[in-house]
Amino acid sequence: MPENNIQSTKEPSFSHFFTHLIRALQLVWSVGPGLFCASLTLQITRGALLAVSLYLTKLALEAVQSGMDTGFHSEDAFRHVLFLIGCGTLALLLASLGRAWLEWLTTVQSQRLTDNVSSSLHTRSLDADLEYYESPNYHDSMHLAQREAFYRPARIMTNLARVGQNGLALLGVAGVVWLGSWVLALVLFGAAIPGMLVKLYYSRKWFAWQTGMAETERQANYINWVMTQETFAKEIRLFDIGAWLKNRFILLRDKIRTAKSSIAYQRSLRESATHLGTALALFGALVWIAHGVFEGRYTVGDLAMVMLAFQRGQQYITETMSGLAGLYEDNLFLSHFFRFLDLPPTVVDKPVPTALPTTFNDGLSFSSVSFRYPHAERNALSEIDLTIHPGELVALVGDNGSGKTTLMKLACRLYDPTKGHLQLEGIDLRDVSKNALRQSVSAVFQDFARFQFTAAENIGFGDTTRDLESCELERSARQAQLHETIEKLPEGYHTTLGRLFQGGAELSLGEWQKVALARAYVRHSRLYVLDEPTASMDTRAERNFIEELRKHLHQSLGLLATHRLSLARLCDRICVLGDGRLVEQGTHEELIELGGKYAHRFATQANHYRERS
Repeated sequence: MPENNIQSTKEPSFSHFFTHLIRALQLVWSVGPGLFCASLTLQITRGALLAVSLYLTKLALEAVQSGMDTGFHSEDAFRHVLFLIGCGTLALLLASLGRAWLEWLTTVQSQRLTDNVSSSLHTRSLDADLEYYESPNYHDSMHLAQREAFYRPARIMTNLARVGQNGLALLGVAGVVWLGSWVLALVLFGAAIPGMLVKLYYSRKWFAWQTGMAETERQANYINWVMTQETFAKEIRLFDIGAWLKNRFILLRDKIRTAKSSIAYQRSLRESATHLGTALALFGALVWIAHGVFEGRYTVGDLAMVMLAFQRGQQYITETMSGLAGLYEDNLFLSHFFRFLDLPPTVVDKPVPTALPTTFNDGLSFSSVSFRYPHAERNALSEIDLTIHPGELVALVGDNGSGKTTLMKLACRLYDPTKGHLQLEGIDLRDVSKNALRQSVSAVFQDFARFQFTAAENIGFGDTTRDLESCELERSARQAQLHETIEKLPEGYHTTLGRLFQGGAELSLGEWQKVALARAYVRHSRLYVLDEPTASMDTRAERNFIEELRKHLHQSLGLLATHRLSLARLCDRICVLGDGRLVEQGTHEELIELGGKYAHRFATQANHYRERS
């Protein structure tokens, strides 16, 4: 099951770290091989220049000491000192220029990488099967992937640059120190090991905490969204639940902040101890080399070089280890991103899909179809046998949870049946390309989308395979009884719908539902799947809707789910679902005569309307 692939919060091993690092480097390479090579060249050059500068400083100090011993009687000796100082200064200047250009290259690479990662994330989100969206584990995984993926690639570039620049500079400095004393070179490296271990340990701990806290953070984000969106504004004020929401948000944030602060405190405490150890190592090394100068084993230049080497070396080591720890942390978090990209599909096309027939004669048939949602305890549908003929409008009625919406999802191949066969013109839907099938389906779901774009764009989304003429958009709007409403908007079809953006115009819920219908009508569909399509319409609009829908059903199939039996009786056939099973089917008259579940329900609704009138 797909949830098994997304719910894991197990901390990646070091082998996974290298795997993810390689994938991250591949991402970096993909945004510009030339930029990558230029950056690497500058890093190597800068590291060499810093080492040369340090060694030239040692030579210059020794030349000055020699000149002081001889009284600078030779102009050549003074010129030699000036030459060494000039070369050392030039090396430092070139290294500084290299760093400036490296920062530019890193910025360019980071921006490109962030855009590429965003594109990959959006592509995978759009390709993910509906099954994932209906899983809380998916939302945890998506939350972690989205939260980290937009800035972690830029941090990878920054940390790679840190490791490259400072690591190569450190090798140069260590080489210079090694020429004077291999013991000091080992001390230089050894003093940094505790700090590196502390950083790696807390990177892993931080990752584990963030992963375990995903659900809590999503809850806090959701409450923040609820308190700031128009969708919930009326109920929040009417029922006075603002204070409850705010207190709940504070409690969640307190939980997150307390745990995060505790980890940060522990890390700072241990890093302080490692800094103390590094300072003691530096003190001991300088005392030892100074004693060697007094004994004549080392020169003043050696002492100055060691002092500069330790100062710079510790800086380079700190930066290098921080970069490595950062890379490790980045890759831990990118594991969520890569895991998200690697989600396996659950609705899979055959290698060579079967083409859809151009005309329908037999229609759509469910043969002993059963379906169970992942990790559910019982079937949502059981042993459904149903055929929808071309030109026929079939109504699905039943209590909430009876399986109406699930049956429609199967018809759209948003899921595949757990058992049985779903066939279109005798062809199993598993053998048909899911994209080709969906392009022949028009759907209006109960939770229809309200896109905060223009009216024209909202309708045009119904068929993105071609450029729609304005007359086609207007025709679809008229069919959905929406044209007059749009014409009254400030900019007509170019008016942005909703209040999210400046200049937007809000519609009523019924008008939004007509937008969804217009979107369905604009596509030349072979199957119309409509879930409570008139829930927000009045009785007159409901009857007009049926009349208009029938114009689209020539050689097409119609499947309509509704709680309104006044709408169901206008359909060609009514199917009654109960507990995921098809319990009755027939025309309105046949079901009334049968005196079963539908007849009882219809009588109850009729009595209700009579009492209201």
